[in-house]
Amino acid sequence: MSKIIIGPGRMSFPALFEPAKNQDGSPGDKYQLTLLLPPDYDTAPLVEALNAAATEKWGADKSKWPKGMRGPKLVIRDASEKEHLAGYADGWKFVALKTKNQPGVVDAMKNEIDDPREVYAGRWARVSARAYAYDNVLKGVGFALQNVQLLQHDAPFGGGAGRAKDDFDEIAAEIGTAGDWDN
Repeated sequence: MSKIIIGPGRMSFPALFEPAKNQDGSPGDKYQLTLLLPPDYDTAPLVEALNAAATEKWGADKSKWPKGMRGPKLVIRDASEKEHLAGYADGWKFVALKTKNQPGVVDAMKNEIDDPREVYAGRWARVSARAYAYDNVLKGVGFALQNVQLLQHDAPFGGGAGRAKDDFDEIAAEIGTAGDWDN
């Protein structure tokens, strides 16, 4: 299956420079990213790519596709079902992508990025992905993460610690050493 570009959207749960940890906290083996797509984003090409992957795997007759398979509606989901998470607003959609191979990360001008501080939940990005069908213990379709293009900055989800320079006022006086504070 050929690559598809998804986005722009806002990143959530990015793990692009180190594999994401497993739910139990142990080291994981997959890189991941969830991309939140705005309400006006046309998801029809994504559904088409997923259906094409299923057709390639199981044939054109949908009645012969596995019963209970994880289809496009479980891959491209409404963000409102996770409204308790920052950024998952009503009307938005989200797509979770994973890969065992570390994705390449570039900026808007296609310069390689290797600073993990540039990748945070809330930043806008586009991803290249590959639609695929799987038939192992579970059956269904999904998107494999290929590469990421970072776009404009935005407010981080969850607020974070913020910038240090926004927390403090300027102090013109010279500050003494810790030993001077006892007096």
